[in-house]
Amino acid sequence: VQLNFDATEGRFLDQRYLMGWLGSCYGLAVEYRRYEVFGGITGAKNVSSYGIAVTLKNVGTIGSH
Repeated sequence: VQLNFDATEGRFLDQRYLMGWLGSCYGLAVEYRRYEVFGGITGAKNVSSYGIAVTLKNVGTIGSH
């Protein structure tokens, strides 16, 4: 878990949750991320994203972000 908190404003700017599993010939990572994007007139809005990565021994990593 990674958190970025603005104490002055009293809100979270960025949150990241990452879980991983490791087997004898593979690895798997799953990520959820929520962060604020600051805009001009519209102000700040929350954006969420998901990611997954699969690692195979002697092959490499395939993932999305």
